[in-house]
Amino acid sequence: APAVAAPAPTPVTPVAPVAPAGIPTPKHEEHNFRVLAVDDSPLMRTFLQNKLQPYGIQPEFASSGEEALFKISKQHFDMIFLDVMLPGMDGYDVCKMIKKNKDNSLMKVVMLTSKDKTFDRIRGTMAGCDGYLTKPVDELKLRAIIERHTVTRK
Repeated sequence: APAVAAPAPTPVTPVAPVAPAGIPTPKHEEHNFRVLAVDDSPLMRTFLQNKLQPYGIQPEFASSGEEALFKISKQHFDMIFLDVMLPGMDGYDVCKMIKKNKDNSLMKVVMLTSKDKTFDRIRGTMAGCDGYLTKPVDELKLRAIIERHTVTRK
């Protein structure tokens, strides 16, 4: 019998890969939640890395406000943990500059500081920060902030 030519395959639109049925996709993979931790203390950067890892978050780091602003100008971050006391530009000024840029409107800025006076919180709020954590960082408060912003970000 003569060979019958198969019809040409119809082009298929590429679709994002889907996890096999029944296997939940971790939140961080779904949204690729990006975090920048800005602190001049290597100890604090290591602490944040260790505390964010269980959430599947691999933070990027900056050790100054200027370095942070440069990184933010190159890529989007969902959340920024920002130390108040930085060499050069302080965290309040960095926060104001982040919030002034309309492209960063969805970026959440959480101030990290050893200052816990009402005045410092007001300054943070006036700079536009979305949260405030005092050092040493309380792990429950850190978790609450991460969960609030990773869950509400849709």
